[in-house]
Order: sequence, then structure tokens, then C-alpha cells
Amino acid sequence: MVEQLADVQRAPQRRLRADQSNLNRVSEALGALAKEMESLLGKAKALKDAQLYHTRGVVSTDSHVATASVASSASTGTYLFNFSQLATAASQRGGLNVGQGLDADADLTSGAAGFGVQVSSGRFTINGQQIDVQAGDSLNDILGRIATQTGLTANYDSGTDKITLSDAGGSPITLGSAADTSNFLQAARLSNNGTSTVASSQALGTINTSATLASARFNTAISSGTFEINGVAFTIDAATDTVADVLNRINQSAAGVIASYDSINDRFTLANKTTGDIGIALTEGMSNFLSAAKLTSSSGGALVNGQDAVFTVNGGASLTSRTNTFGKESHGIEGLTVTALTVGSATVNVSNDTAPLKQAITEFIDQYNKVQSLISVQTASSTNAKGAVTASLLASDLQVTESARKFRSLAASDASGLDSALKRLESLGYETDEYSNTISLANSGALENALANSMSDVQALFGDATNGIASRIGNYLEGLVGTDGSMLRHRDAVASQASRIDEQLGKMERAVLASQETLFESFRRWSRPWRRSTARQPSSTNALA
Repeated sequence: MVEQLADVQRAPQRRLRADQSNLNRVSEALGALAKEMESLLGKAKALKDAQLYHTRGVVSTDSHVATASVASSASTGTYLFNFSQLATAASQRGGLNVGQGLDADADLTSGAAGFGVQVSSGRFTINGQQIDVQAGDSLNDILGRIATQTGLTANYDSGTDKITLSDAGGSPITLGSAADTSNFLQAARLSNNGTSTVASSQALGTINTSATLASARFNTAISSGTFEINGVAFTIDAATDTVADVLNRINQSAAGVIASYDSINDRFTLANKTTGDIGIALTEGMSNFLSAAKLTSSSGGALVNGQDAVFTVNGGASLTSRTNTFGKESHGIEGLTVTALTVGSATVNVSNDTAPLKQAITEFIDQYNKVQSLISVQTASSTNAKGAVTASLLASDLQVTESARKFRSLAASDASGLDSALKRLESLGYETDEYSNTISLANSGALENALANSMSDVQALFGDATNGIASRIGNYLEGLVGTDGSMLRHRDAVASQASRIDEQLGKMERAVLASQETLFESFRRWSRPWRRSTARQPSSTNALA
């Protein structure tokens, strides 16, 4: 009975909880609407970006000859580029035979003998005889096997750093077979020539780039110290620095060159990282590395000049560039960058690229329609067959219903203050649905024509700071969902109201519990005397007795 009385007392709480639930749903609906309005505000701001109305597209008719890129500052037009010469990089090519000759007694399969190509174990063939190459063999071991197994004379001349094979009888020597598994003949640079004498095509000894400068087998011993390339100083220690260390140090420096070693030709090269007809400055210091590497002119090195690109634009005078990428400073065309890939002609067309703007307009209209549709759903009312009316959550919210009307007015009204031939969205082929407040594109041709021929008017229609459609709607949205916007305050106020109901419910429930305890205590006081009097009554048997 007490619990039933308490349940009756909780009836106001149930009504409050129903009110609270409704307030929470209203707050959520306002929040969802505010989120969509914030998205619309972002779309409106995007349409005010002046860059959007000056986007350029560029096409090269011969993309294998040249590619092009363009900035918004470029003027539209057609430009014919003719490239008669491409820019190349200069290089300082070192002299040949930097390294010592072969060590005929060293292990040639480990690389210790000094071959430019490491000799592999296996077999090779001379005059039909297979010659074995085993790990640990020296060049002299191999030459001895050749002489024994083929009868040829096989010698290595340390003066010329070459191997020579000859047949005393004058018969042509045949080298190699498809079954060979060792690369000795290739490493020795021996090839068939149809005669009885075959010699290495060039000197064989090379530099060991993984060894220290002192032990790398340079013809000229390397001294520790400094040298300069293009004014950048390098310090080396012949006892600890390897050849690879020095090359990496040069390549990673500000000297602007790539240093490399060609083991086939046994020479070093310095190549400019940039193209154009510019030189490479070398200065010997305390170290003789540059001359030992035969890079200096006095030691056999020579500059291979780079060349500038030569081209014309629209048949004009010849122009030059140190690089194959030409900007305004090279051809004088603002905002256009062209990269030549090969000699030849390419036509570059610069035009307005309306795709980004069309996409921005479409996104703005779509989001506008989404906001209007959401307002329509949230403020609608329906009547069932019995005539009962059901109103949506925000049907009585004046701020929301007013915003729908305001949006339509801002989007569809005439922008009479614009200095533009386009005053309304209708000028772009859009029309407004009077029933749903949404906007649709009814004439795509009108939009395409305006974008192609009246871009400045389109920019004013949307982006004019005072009368532009995007500006007007954006300014209104700032008041609704911008910092401390009225829609956001409205949402927060409803949420706060729902939260305060929790405090009311707590007070009401404490009152119910207190009343419940009072009833229980009253019952206990009433029941205790009754129990005592009942306990003192005699049984019926005793009473009869």
C-alpha cells in the first residue's frame, strides 16, 4: 500500500521525465541543424575565395616534347614552343687508368687482384678447352692453366696492364662457350677477333672504392689534407677514409656536383647537379686527391661543357635557359611554367578551368537544399484520418521557421547593388521550388555560358562582400552558428533546461522517499500495540477452564 501511494506521488516526475526527453530530442534536432548550417557556412566561404574564379587549365598538345603547369595569374592563350636544344650538365671528366695494374699473384675471386669486375669461380672455354677458376686462384694460376691446357702463350704485361693470348702456329683463337660458368674472359676484357692473337681491350687494374685511400691501389699515393670543389673545402685522412667515404662527402656537400668512379674505364668524374654552360672550380690544397684521381687539367682531367637550352615562343627570337624548365624569367609569360623533355615543338593552351568553380557552386546549392529540407522535416505537421494533428519537434520554434524564410529570401532575391550583369541565381539557370524552398539547376547551358563568358560577373554574384549571394547567406549564418551564434545559444539553452530537470527530479524523489519513510514509521508505531494486546489474550481452552 505504501509503495502504491509512493507511485501515485511520482506522477509529476513522470511528466517531467517526458518533458525532459522531449527537450533532449529538441536539443539534438537543433544540434543536427546547426551542424548542417555550419557546413553551409563553409561552402559559402569557399565561394567567396577569389582564387576560385581565376583557376587556369593548361594542355600541351605534345606531352612527349614538353609538359606545362599554370598558376591563376596566367593569361589565357595559345603558345607555340620550339625547342632546338636542351640544357645539359657540365662535367669534369678525369683521366683514364687512375688505378694500379693487376696484382697477378693476389686472389682474383676475392677482388684483391684489382679487376674492375670481380672474377667468379667456375669454368670458361678457350679453343674448346675448359679452364677451371677456383677460390683463391691468382691470375698467374689461371694463365698457367691456359698455357698447359691449350698450348697458347698467355702473358700479363704490367706495363700495359693487359693480358695477351697468342697461338704460335697462327691459328685463330676461339674464346668462350654457352656452357661457361665463370666470367673470367669478360673481366679480362678478352673478346674474339678472328686472329691468332687476342689482347685485353683496355687496362685492367682499377681502384678499390671500399678500401682506404692509402690502400685503394691509386697509381699516385694519396696524401692527407684538404682540397676544394667550387669553393667547398674537404678534409681527408688517407689512413682512415675510404674512396667511397670521400665520394659520399662530396655528393652530400654544397659543392653542387656528383662525384663518381667508373670501374670500367678506371676514372673519376665530377658532374654538375644543375644544367647549363657553367664550369667546375677545382683547387688543390695540402691533399693531392684531385690530381691523384686525375681530375685536374694538369693530370689529364678535362671539362666537358654543359649547354643551355635554346627555344622560341610563337616564332619570336631565340631564348636561352640554363635549365629545361622555363618560367616567366625565361619566356616572359606570367604564371606559365614549361618543361622541355626533348627537341621539338609543342603547343601549350592556357584556358579557364571552370571545373573547381562548378563543383563549389554545386556543393553550395546541395548543402543549401540539405539545410532547407531538414528544416522542412523538423517543422512539419501531419494530420491522421481522425483529424489528430502531430507536430514535428521544431514546429513551434520561431527561430528555425524564420531561418527557412530568410534563407530563401537571401538566395532568391535580386542583388540590385551589384555592379554586374548577373543579379540573380536565375541568371545562371537556377530556379527555386516554392513548396520545398530548395534550388535546382533548370538550364545548365546558362551556367556554362556565364562561366565561359562572364566570369567576373559570376564572381560578383556570389562573392561580392556586400551583395554577393554567398556573402549574404554567409553573414546570416555567422549570426546563427558562428562564434556565440544565436542557434548555438538556443541549442545550449534547451540542453541546459533539460539538465535542470534532473535537479527537480532529485528533489521530488527525495520528497517521495521521505513521505514513504513516514508512512512506514506510522505503520510500525500502530502495529506494535496491537501485537502486544494480541499476545496477552488467553487461549479458548483456558477461558473455558
